[in-house]
Amino acid sequence: MTWKGRFFTILINLLYSLSLSYILFNYIFVGRIDVQSLFYASVFSVLSLIYGYMVEDLKLAFLGYMASAVLSVILTVVLVRLPIQMNIGSLAAELVTIYSSRNALMYILMVVTPLSLIFIPIGIYLSTIIDGSKYFKVGYFIFTLLLFALLINNYIDYSLEVYSIKLLEIDVEDIQINVEVDRAFLNLTYSVVNRGARAIEFSMIVYKVYFGGEVARVYSENFYGSPLVSRPLETLRRTVMIEVPIFKLKRNVVNGVVKASLVFEVYVKTRFGNTPVTFQHTTLLNVSQP
Repeated sequence: MTWKGRFFTILINLLYSLSLSYILFNYIFVGRIDVQSLFYASVFSVLSLIYGYMVEDLKLAFLGYMASAVLSVILTVVLVRLPIQMNIGSLAAELVTIYSSRNALMYILMVVTPLSLIFIPIGIYLSTIIDGSKYFKVGYFIFTLLLFALLINNYIDYSLEVYSIKLLEIDVEDIQINVEVDRAFLNLTYSVVNRGARAIEFSMIVYKVYFGGEVARVYSENFYGSPLVSRPLETLRRTVMIEVPIFKLKRNVVNGVVKASLVFEVYVKTRFGNTPVTFQHTTLLNVSQP
């Protein structure tokens, strides 16, 4: 084989691997076989047919597929892990690596490989009866380069999403305790600030109120029907009134003051599903008698 032949073989296998990485990158966050994953598998089946036509040799085609599958899994896991490693931390990155590796391998073994074992031989057979290698080459390069461009775009969008979550802030502007005869309320005003580059959607916010070291109340707001949206460089101001057990308040009051801690669990809609992001605010509050 000449150096041009070797270069051509390496190039088509590299593009084949990058195309499979795009397929895996779209599936890996879902982790289940559904209509969308089957659609992506059918797209890759067409590509495998063209790949078999261009390679023309069954042994080389299957070796190329195996190498491409291994490389694409490694590349996809690295692409998923890297933004988490850089913006969130090592522990989260390890968990994401385990999750994405499992999903990628399951998809490769259960869906992609069986279909490729069917369509690659069909492509090789077509190469013996159809003389149209020029058209197949042009179609292959256009198809694979398009998938590669989509992979880059998806990765950039994913990275900016993770970066925006990292820069999400909650600023407590005002917090007061109002006591009535037999009831007590925590009045809270806070701002959600998105300093990132992508809009962030919230599906739920959980407020955990502590008096001293005691859990006083867990209160939640649900936005599943209509997600709460925080847009880039936007300050979203919110006011919440939470009723707290008055007996828990009274037994933690010292000299008319209570140490109050508020933990926010903000559930952000991400590619991995609803992911909680935690913020905490602690202050001393004056408690006036009714």
